[in-house]
Amino acid sequence: MKKILLTGVLIAASLALASAQGSIKFYNITASFLVSTNGTGTAAGENGTTSGKTDQTSGDYYYAVFYDATTPTSANLLTGGWTLASITGTNYSLAAGGIIGPGGAAAGGAAIPGTIAGNSYYIDLVGYSASLAGTMTMTQMLDAFYGVGGQNWLAAGYFGIAAYSGNTVVLGGAGSPPGPGSAIFGSTLPITAGWDLNGVSPTTIIPEPGTLALAALGGASLLLFRRRK
Repeated sequence: MKKILLTGVLIAASLALASAQGSIKFYNITASFLVSTNGTGTAAGENGTTSGKTDQTSGDYYYAVFYDATTPTSANLLTGGWTLASITGTNYSLAAGGIIGPGGAAAGGAAIPGTIAGNSYYIDLVGYSASLAGTMTMTQMLDAFYGVGGQNWLAAGYFGIAAYSGNTVVLGGAGSPPGPGSAIFGSTLPITAGWDLNGVSPTTIIPEPGTLALAALGGASLLLFRRRK
């Protein structure tokens, strides 16, 4: 009986270990990896605003984590095989340009649902201002960023993606007790440098001449119908 119970405990422990979620240290105040709002792009929807490091008012900016257990087919977060993690960080109130997510600076870090502790993953981060978070989904923001399906920015704000380094990280959280979250900022890690959030703004869609002609014809028809009535 004791052997059966011991075997059951060992199996349960093994299953728990195998299914443990991987974790990262979702936190940075190191100068080399700070985030700026220095975007000066002038493409459609980009407003070219320059204003320096992200401010220290927590909740003004947000950071989303994307991961991939296999080599991404591209850096494109929509088509490269990436998965959006269900954890979000924000700008750090104690350091301009800093990032703080679940777990903060604590050793345990932030667990990433859907990942396995001790396994290697590719990681990328997306930063965006609260004004965009309140009006657009992540898919809409990425569609606007990549120019997919005619999606326009629906609010003025800032948006940017960290440069995909091609480096992996072995996620923390393995063992009992769970090991510390793994650093993702570093010269040989997924995020190798700070990055810019580019200013964006809503774009005005100018109808094609054919569309304008149809609209005019429809309006004239409506007026004619009302007069006959």
